[in-house]
Amino acid sequence: MQGQACVTRGDEATWRDQRSEQRFEVRFLARLVFNYQLSAIDIRILDISRHGCRLRLRDPIPLPRAFLISFPDIRVERPAWLAWQRDVLAGVRFLDEMPPDFIRLFPPGVTP
Repeated sequence: MQGQACVTRGDEATWRDQRSEQRFEVRFLARLVFNYQLSAIDIRILDISRHGCRLRLRDPIPLPRAFLISFPDIRVERPAWLAWQRDVLAGVRFLDEMPPDFIRLFPPGVTP
């Protein structure tokens, strides 16, 4: 599992996050736009960093490898690619780094 390491204690295995940057837990709606902007699906962003995010789909549909993530509340679109997908959860990597100030646009309680 990329970004995580398994730590074993006897018969018990636990996962420890190995990410190099802080992620911010959020719960807001966004949209995946793909197929030359002819297709879109609504998603929920669960957490986000400057370099990627974790999202939840309504239904377990396979995502395309590359797409735009549209953040309609702040009128921003970011090109991204699919890093992993498990059922209705997916990890996304942004193709260009989000400016640090972008994090400040998220809901109250999310601070850089």
